[in-house]
Amino acid sequence: MISRDTVYGSEWVPRDCGNRFTNQDPYIALHIQIEHVPEGRTEVPIQLLDPEQTSVWAVRPTLTVDPGRIITYTIAAILAVAADAEALAREDRRLVLLMIPVRGKPVRERLGEWTFQVGLGRGAPQTLKFRLEAAPGSLTPAPTPPPTPAATPTPSQ
Repeated sequence: MISRDTVYGSEWVPRDCGNRFTNQDPYIALHIQIEHVPEGRTEVPIQLLDPEQTSVWAVRPTLTVDPGRIITYTIAAILAVAADAEALAREDRRLVLLMIPVRGKPVRERLGEWTFQVGLGRGAPQTLKFRLEAAPGSLTPAPTPPPTPAATPTPSQ
């Protein structure tokens, strides 16, 4: 995603965005480039939501640009799908530094539509969606069952 200046401010423009991935892809690279960051302080809220709308990653960098300066800001992150940190390190050690720490259910089991939101200042966030699907011929992961409740003790007589 990149931003560009318009008559009314900045807008987000999706570019070179994949929208379908499989659970056998090693990772998904998330890349944001903001061109011509406005002068002053600008917050850039970024959030990645899984198909259940659980926040997987949220950051809120604040950019400060002095008057008369023009800067471009780039942020990159890696969402590991089938790869782990060791596999990413074998490919390129820098990928591990960009890896989004994911808690709970593995990414490869979170099939469905993901939401990637990026805001710029006070404007409404722009949203991109992508799908994570089971690879052809692979088994679809079964949902994780809820824990079984403990048996209620019966009072002794």
